[in-house]
Amino acid sequence: MKNIIYYGISQNRGGIENYILRISQNLDNSLYRIYYIDENEQRPCMQEEFQKFGEFCKITPRRKGINKNRRELDQLFREKKFDILHFNVNTLSYVEPIYAALRHGCKVLLHSRNAGNQERAITLLLHRINQFLLPDTKDIFRLAVSREAGEWLFKKNNYQIIHNGIDISNFSYQDKKRDRIRHEWNIGKELLIGNIGIFLPVKNQKFVLEIFRVICDKRPKSRLILVGEGPQLENCKEYAKHLKVYDNVIFTGRRDDVQDIYSALDVLLFPSMYEGFPNVVLEAQTAGLPCCISDVITPEVVLFPTTERISLNKTAEEWAKKLLEKDCTIDKRKSYAARVEQMGYSHKNEIKRIEKIYNLMS
Repeated sequence: MKNIIYYGISQNRGGIENYILRISQNLDNSLYRIYYIDENEQRPCMQEEFQKFGEFCKITPRRKGINKNRRELDQLFREKKFDILHFNVNTLSYVEPIYAALRHGCKVLLHSRNAGNQERAITLLLHRINQFLLPDTKDIFRLAVSREAGEWLFKKNNYQIIHNGIDISNFSYQDKKRDRIRHEWNIGKELLIGNIGIFLPVKNQKFVLEIFRVICDKRPKSRLILVGEGPQLENCKEYAKHLKVYDNVIFTGRRDDVQDIYSALDVLLFPSMYEGFPNVVLEAQTAGLPCCISDVITPEVVLFPTTERISLNKTAEEWAKKLLEKDCTIDKRKSYAARVEQMGYSHKNEIKRIEKIYNLMS
C-alpha cells in the first residue's frame, strides 16, 4: 500500500476541499492509505466526511509558531514514512510541507488549483520568492487544473494539465429538481439567475448584484439566487438593499443540494476575477445551463457555445444585455450531460489519471 498525505483542507469548504474529498471517495482503498495535514487554527471543514476515508495529522498552524510548525512536520514525515505528498494550493506562500517531505524521501505532487491571488502583499511576495527557490527536482511532479493555473504557479517549469472532473449523473438536468427548488422559493416562470461560490472579493458578487439591478429594470419579476457563505456575505446583503433589489435576491447560505439548483436556474452569472478551472461552470454546463462568465476565466472550461466569456471591463448594462439574450429553452438542456461525459470530464476519468501519476511517482 502507498501512503498518500494531502495538504489543502481549510476551515472553509471550497474547490480544493471538494477535490480532495472526491479523490478520497474514489481512490482504491486496497492500494492507498490516506492521511490529511490539518494545519488549521479551528476545526477543518467536512471533518467527519474526510475521516471516513483517512486520518488527520494535526500540525501547529504556522501563524502560531513557524519553528514549531517545521519541527512537527519533520516529525510527521519521519515517523509516518509517506510515499507521496499531494500538495494542493492557490499560491506558494507556504511550502514547509514540501521541504519536510523531500527531507524524508517523500515525493511531492504539487498541484496548482487557481490562476491568481488577491490576498495581502506579503502573500504575493512569499509566493514569488518560493517560485524562485523551490528546487527543480524529479521528486516534485507539477500538475495544474488549467494552462492559466500552471503559468501562475510554475512560470516556465514543465507541468501537466488535468482538468477537474465531476460526477456527471449528479448534475444532469431534471424537471423534478427544477420543480422542487422553484417551489421551495415560490418561483414560477420568472427568470432565475444564479451565482455559486464563497463570498470573497475574487468571486465578484457585488458586480453580480449590479448586473441584476439592470436586469430588474427591464424584467422586474426576475430573481437571483446567491449560493454560499463567506466573509463578504453580510456586505453583499447590505449592497443588495442599497441597490433596492434585496427582495428579489435569495441568499441561500451553504446548500448540500447545489446539483439540483442548477436545474432550477435559467442562467449562471459568474464574473469571477480569476479562477483555475471552475467546477461551477463545468457543473452548470452539464445541466445544460447557459452561462455568462468573465473573460479572465480559462477558455478551457468553455465546452459549448451557450457559455460566453465577457470582459470585466464591460459595464453592468452590457453584461445584462448579454445575459438577457441567452436562450433558456428547457428542452435543449436535457442532452448536455451525455455530451460532457463524451468529452471526458467524468470524475472517474480524473481519478484514473491521478492514480496513474501516483504510480509513476512511486
